[in-house]
Amino acid sequence: MNYKRVFWGVILVALGVALVLKNLDIICFSWHTLWQLWPVLLILWGISVLPVRDLWKLLLSLLAIGVTVLILYHAPDRQRDYWDWNFEWNDDEDEGQTTRQDLAEPYDSAVRFAMLDIDAAAGSFILNSISDQLIDVSTKGKDGTYSMEIQHNGDTAEIGLDMHPFKKEGKKHIKAGHKVIVKLHPAPVWEFSLDAGAAEIDMDLKDFKVQKIDLEGGASSVDITLGNLLETAQVDIEAGASSVKIRIPAASGCQVISNTVLSSRHLKGFDKIRDHTHQTPGFHSSANKIYIELDAAVSSLEVERY
Repeated sequence: MNYKRVFWGVILVALGVALVLKNLDIICFSWHTLWQLWPVLLILWGISVLPVRDLWKLLLSLLAIGVTVLILYHAPDRQRDYWDWNFEWNDDEDEGQTTRQDLAEPYDSAVRFAMLDIDAAAGSFILNSISDQLIDVSTKGKDGTYSMEIQHNGDTAEIGLDMHPFKKEGKKHIKAGHKVIVKLHPAPVWEFSLDAGAAEIDMDLKDFKVQKIDLEGGASSVDITLGNLLETAQVDIEAGASSVKIRIPAASGCQVISNTVLSSRHLKGFDKIRDHTHQTPGFHSSANKIYIELDAAVSSLEVERY
């Protein structure tokens, strides 16, 4: 018996079943919470190199996974809140009215740099429009409400956009049904930090001065379009079971460093420099450079030049 084939086969089957149940809305959970358990991979790796028979390795691995599930299930409410079985969600409370919000912060010409931090469990996030405000946010959904906090530090504005899920019987109720549309002023240099569990993220940023994007998420669909209004831009992504597509200008040089497990890369027009590192031809002589770093498991990465 080949331990590696059996083990990874079991993992893929379990992951596939979980995705099917989630897509059918039978269960609802946050992949970001599971992603916090990444050290389990180190345990499984350690088991795989033990000098014992494959049968013992398989049994130890299944035991480790079982213990992990028990720990997750019996964890404090701050973790278990993201789990909710969905067999009785057709009552009047769950079919309540849709919540709509409009949040905005006026633009101040003294703001040269802006940092946007979005903390959300799930949903659809669209950022593709210019505003005469510093930031203009519209939300729609039945999952919860948002709050926005602004702090000014000299010529820098720090913006925090947080979701507050509705609760049912002491548990957070998240059904990934909300939509968030964000519009920004194009004048400041922008940095973005997104923490999303199972989200659909569409960011068309070619009209903005983007200095950095830092994204953490699980089971997410990420579509980012970058421009070349700054000399350098940095994109850091940590993801699990995600689809990531990044569009970059053909005139910009790009370097991609990817550390992935059971993942695919589509880097048309890139040259392989060394393991895990790819660059566009003439990268070092390019006037504009984009640096992309990806750490992912069971995910796909595509970088397209336009």
